[in-house]
Amino acid sequence: MCPELGAWLHGPALHDDDRRAERLKFFTEESESPLRGAFTTAWSEMRGRAGNPELNPDDAHPLDYPAKSAGVLHGDLDLELIKEKFQREFTHQIEDVLFCQLREDFKQLDWKDMRSAAFFVVGNYARQFINALPMMDTWCLGDELAEMYATYFGVPSPACAQYVGRRVGTRGDVVLDAYGHALTSTRWLRGNGHKMRHDHFKWVLGRIMEVLNVTVEPAGLFSDLIPAAAYWQQSKSELQRQGLRPDFLIPAAGSFRRGELVELKTFSVSAIGVGSGSRYKYGKSARERRHAANQRARRIQNVYKNKARALDRRWCGTQAGAQGPIERRLIQYGPVFGLAVGGFGEVNDNMDVLVSRCATRAAESKWRLMGANSLAEAKQTFKARIRRSIGVEGARGLARHRLGNLVQVHNFNRGPSACALRQREKAFYYDAREAHYIRFGPRAWFDPDMRGRNSHHF
Repeated sequence: MCPELGAWLHGPALHDDDRRAERLKFFTEESESPLRGAFTTAWSEMRGRAGNPELNPDDAHPLDYPAKSAGVLHGDLDLELIKEKFQREFTHQIEDVLFCQLREDFKQLDWKDMRSAAFFVVGNYARQFINALPMMDTWCLGDELAEMYATYFGVPSPACAQYVGRRVGTRGDVVLDAYGHALTSTRWLRGNGHKMRHDHFKWVLGRIMEVLNVTVEPAGLFSDLIPAAAYWQQSKSELQRQGLRPDFLIPAAGSFRRGELVELKTFSVSAIGVGSGSRYKYGKSARERRHAANQRARRIQNVYKNKARALDRRWCGTQAGAQGPIERRLIQYGPVFGLAVGGFGEVNDNMDVLVSRCATRAAESKWRLMGANSLAEAKQTFKARIRRSIGVEGARGLARHRLGNLVQVHNFNRGPSACALRQREKAFYYDAREAHYIRFGPRAWFDPDMRGRNSHHF
């Protein structure tokens, strides 16, 4: 740099360490450069967007300083210059202030407002679909994507808009609400949409957990402990006569336990909305992220214990208060690892633990093959991929559940609206089956002339 130009622009003491705290004082107060006004104005505007913060040496940020000290930051060695990711430091400080303001605005809304609940409940998993590429495990149809965004923002469902107020199902007095909660929370509707949503998510987790040598829907864990002949003579399938049957079994690795049982639960917002039902009934569940999902997952252990005790008393002759063989074996497996997916696509804290375990195991065997510089780098890559698959399925499964149950809405006017509803449902499933065939190929057979039948899996 030309010394004369530097002296005219920044003054003679720009690189003087003794004057580092005011290294741009000459430029912002005495320089004749036309850049002086533009720089000081831009700096003042950025400080204004950040709330004109005051300097706190213990927690310093770049916009805490005046324009004459731009680029200076309190560090371990007193005043240091920002050298790496300079622009990110400004962006983070401004966005943190804007987010706090937005958070306060949402707090002014009633906690039962769906917009408020969606803002506070939706986490990093439920928003994965926003920037996910349409790959084999993350693709979505147009109607599904619209429903996913409606849930994310807490706004009324576009698919349910023209049917609001109509009766849902054949029992009770359930009517369709603007958000479509009646379609996802009413468990007795035909089609068993709750089980479909649960099972789709379960098999997504099963593919992810293959690195842990997991067994999906393990059988025979407790059935050998039931001696009663009447139990085996029930009119149920063999898979239903297992006593207790968890969703996953992770084999033990050098442990005294038999293995680890994993149970998945899915739930939705009540048909009446936030503030009712059993999951989002109180303000804490609608204002604290993952609270409802964590509460649901914590109940799984007690549910398993109660089921084991009931089986012992009914089929094994165990007296009340005594510990039967099924309960003893359940204790040998240790605490049940509970997973929960909520009505906004949010998950509980155990999902982070599971993602970390799967990513670590996958990185240990593949980090060199994938060209990573280290095991830690590969682990972060796998965590991002796994989190994306889980997050997209959590939001997409809820949208598919809602769209799939639209056919349960009663329409007594046999006019254009009834025809449009049937055509919409027919087109949705036709497109879904065709997309499934295109993406999975010979694993699923699809005949275009069989629109009213299911796909055939080999």
